[in-house]
Amino acid sequence: MIAEKDGNARRIQVKSANINKGGSYRCSLKHCRTKNLSYTRDDCDFIILFAAYSHDFEDMIHDGYYIIPVEETSKGGSSIAVLFPAGKGKGNRLVSKWEKYKDDWERI
Repeated sequence: MIAEKDGNARRIQVKSANINKGGSYRCSLKHCRTKNLSYTRDDCDFIILFAAYSHDFEDMIHDGYYIIPVEETSKGGSSIAVLFPAGKGKGNRLVSKWEKYKDDWERI
């Protein structure tokens, strides 16, 4: 997708996350299943991850949108983003490491 703001174009990859049995969402940060390639600045400027929180949690009225600069997705070596509503994580991890990007539309 291409978005324009203040005369500047941004290339955006939109990904949706699927909920698993444990209540967290998993979203691939790679493309091309056979080669498992990381997204780079050559592909896009931002990746927006979407998690349907309001559909899966009765007490959630807002969904999760995470606006992540593409450079951040390759840090840490993981090919999967694990998302969950703040406070609904498991064990000692109650906040997703991606939470700082939630609803950060100003970033684009």
